[in-house]
Amino acid sequence: MASDQESLKNSGGLGMAPQAVKPLMGKAPRKIDSAGRPVVGGDKKKALLIGLGIVVFLAAAAAVANYFVLPIFLSDTELAEPPAAQEIEDTTVTPTVPIFVHTSYFEGAAEGGSVEVNVNSVSEANIAAALEQTAANRVLQEAGAITEFYITEGLTGSPVQGADILAALLPDVQFTVDIDEGFTGFMYSYGTEAHPGYIFALDGTAEMEASFRDTLESSNELGNFFLVDPGTQTEVGFKDGAAIASGGKSRWITFSGEGMSLDYGIKGPFVVISTSFDGFKAAIAKLGTVIPGAEAETEAEVPTDDTATDIEA
Repeated sequence: MASDQESLKNSGGLGMAPQAVKPLMGKAPRKIDSAGRPVVGGDKKKALLIGLGIVVFLAAAAAVANYFVLPIFLSDTELAEPPAAQEIEDTTVTPTVPIFVHTSYFEGAAEGGSVEVNVNSVSEANIAAALEQTAANRVLQEAGAITEFYITEGLTGSPVQGADILAALLPDVQFTVDIDEGFTGFMYSYGTEAHPGYIFALDGTAEMEASFRDTLESSNELGNFFLVDPGTQTEVGFKDGAAIASGGKSRWITFSGEGMSLDYGIKGPFVVISTSFDGFKAAIAKLGTVIPGAEAETEAEVPTDDTATDIEA
């Protein structure tokens, strides 16, 4: 009212000029709707309701997917088991075991002991070279001493079978009899030189012994048994030698070289081939009666030549 009166005075009583109403300090004007009702927090409430609706919808959708949709796709799928711990491979190296182990055909040890003769491969040249080295290093002892040897092949040192040694030394013939896989070699020393000998064993009958004799005596490579060149074989061929106690007669052949001869004979299952007659007799005396490991003893034939000189076993 005071403002109206002041306006009236200033206008000379003609009228009143409108005055601006100043809002109260710190208070905003209230909003009202079309009906004149004040609007209190309408936008916030609406936003809250929309957010709650979205949350409820998502929860419902997740439930539907979990109980109805996923089983359709995963019904036949099996869960993979966790991988098992990987086993560590065993890297232990198993040593190679030879096919068989050398067993001496002698009963008792030889005076000069036993020595291994190793070759890179089985051949006449390799065997001769290895035996020459062995003779130089081990055999030249007191006269009459025998040193046993056996032949092995390669880095593994596998013993060489008797049939393979025969095939290497006598390549011009082929033995068809069963020969034991074992082998025993020997060297007979005269003090200044050594003469090798070879012992094989037959797994067979008297007929097989005859076959072995025929095959051996038909070879033209008998000089391969020597460490030195014996010369050529005489045309006369083999002759009967001394009888072997509990065995048969020995056989021998001469060569063109002075004092060179080859003797061989069969005692029980054993065939002894020697480049020295003295070595032949010494080896015969040391032989056993059966092949090592044989289940039954082999019966020896009794010599029929009573006038022959016996070589005592």
